[in-house]
Amino acid sequence: MAKRAPTTFRIWLRGLLHWLDISQRRVSDKKGRASGKVARQAQAILERWPAGAVPGPLDPSWVAFPDYSPTSMGWRMGSGEDYKYDFMDWYATLSDDERKAFQVDFPEPEGWEGYYSQTEQYIRDRARSTG
Repeated sequence: MAKRAPTTFRIWLRGLLHWLDISQRRVSDKKGRASGKVARQAQAILERWPAGAVPGPLDPSWVAFPDYSPTSMGWRMGSGEDYKYDFMDWYATLSDDERKAFQVDFPEPEGWEGYYSQTEQYIRDRARSTG
């Protein structure tokens, strides 16, 4: 299994690449490769730890992003969206007993009711579509 940078570090690297793109207006060359020393180094780190690798224990979304409400646009784009899918991929690797224990440790706070059932529905739907 490929090594993987911690999710928060990956989010930071993506943010750095985005910032460089805005500030330098030329992070990528014509072939889509990062240009500029910092951008190339950040891109190389992201490529060594592919997005498909499942990270270690993750916090639920309300802990990882306490400033995002359950309906925040941040869950549909950017670092919140990346984290949400990383969390669901990790959660899918847990056994039923581990999921129950996780839910006891991290009960859904007010406003987040149904979070775990939606996550489990996503996992079932993905399993059906990938066959």
